[in-house]
Amino acid sequence: MARGSFNKQSPGRRALKGLAGIFVTALALGGCAGLQWSSYDKDGVSAFKKGNFEEAEINMKEALKIAEGFGIKDRRLLISLENLGALYHDLEKFQEAEPLLERAIKIREGSADRDKSAELTNDLGLLAQVKLENGHYKEAAALYKKAIARSHKDDRSLITDLGNLGIVYLELGELSDAEASLSRSLELANKTYGKQHPEVAYARTNLGRLYFEKGALNKAENQFKSAIEIYESQKEPNPDHKAAVADAVSNLATVYVEKDELEKAEPLMQKGLNIRKKLNGEKSIQAAYSLNNIATFYTRQGKFGKAIPLFVETLEIRKQRLGENHPDTAVTMMNLGTCYFLDGKTKQAEPLLLQAMKVKEASVGENSPHMATTLNNLANMYEAEGELAKAETYYKKAMEICEEAYGRNNLKTLHACMKYANLLAKRNKLKESAQISKRVDDIRKVLKDG
Repeated sequence: MARGSFNKQSPGRRALKGLAGIFVTALALGGCAGLQWSSYDKDGVSAFKKGNFEEAEINMKEALKIAEGFGIKDRRLLISLENLGALYHDLEKFQEAEPLLERAIKIREGSADRDKSAELTNDLGLLAQVKLENGHYKEAAALYKKAIARSHKDDRSLITDLGNLGIVYLELGELSDAEASLSRSLELANKTYGKQHPEVAYARTNLGRLYFEKGALNKAENQFKSAIEIYESQKEPNPDHKAAVADAVSNLATVYVEKDELEKAEPLMQKGLNIRKKLNGEKSIQAAYSLNNIATFYTRQGKFGKAIPLFVETLEIRKQRLGENHPDTAVTMMNLGTCYFLDGKTKQAEPLLLQAMKVKEASVGENSPHMATTLNNLANMYEAEGELAKAETYYKKAMEICEEAYGRNNLKTLHACMKYANLLAKRNKLKESAQISKRVDDIRKVLKDG
């Protein structure tokens, strides 16, 4: 079955650097190039603050071109790299942001004050956010760990970085590490801000995502509801709060879809999509998450004619904005492929599902729990087509992944075991099927008693 992708909250943002105190120093260096750099840099930052992002990009790119001539030890090169990288982050041009921020960090790590540099800590966190958005999860985890290790216990960015590290662990399928990081983030947010602060809502939404992945749907529902209540109670909501409401209501809708409470899901999905289109645009990355979830909703109802065009639109946006090898692009490939299969269009389905598996393996590893759904969908298709040997291979791998990630006595493990046992019976491997069926009965008993 096609799976809804969560609307991901934008990682806690780190502000574009204010440069008022740097202008005098830059001008004092003199020379025509120095004056030109100062002018472009000042105009770029001014345009950014006014929301004129196209003008900001033009000026910051010109400033960087000039700064390249000053040499690696000149502070103006560092400023230009950081500001253009931060601008691209805010514009969701994550692939363009990544090399700029990598260069900035390399310069800062070579400086004499690197051990005490708050700017280096800031850059590590910002690059980690970019790596997360680009699907480079292992690199993002390493960067967040560096930033967290450098943070003071009272530093508010520690709450954000812990939450974002938890998201990375979630994407990697490392659920125990994710729970530890997300729970600590929520604890610190409550202590620092109070229980009704948006940062607490942010932490609750992330914890809700974890509970969803663990199959604890009621816990996930409660976290999302609490987050929505906090966001909507703000007397003067800003665009970030409105965006967070869109994410939280969409995620709550995904829970209702999984619980087959479809009448509750549809209005929430449409609400999330409308907010995102208004805030971010028709073709934004965040709008794509909402489109994907609505398409999943139609798939669950068997309305493939409505679902397929939405999946196609989502895939086009993600390919354009994230690239073909991004994990979120793979999610849509999988969902579109599954929808084609359910609609009887196997020839269109198979290449999409195989490509989704390939992309996911490269980004999260072949044993990640995020692989289980893709493997299961491939197995379903091959079983329906009578290619039982292929189906057996994928069902078995999906079962092994679920058992390792979620534990033996988990609902997801139960479903994976049932599918594998049924396939073995179809292939007349009755002894092996009986063994797995015994495990199914044992798991059911534990879940019922628990």
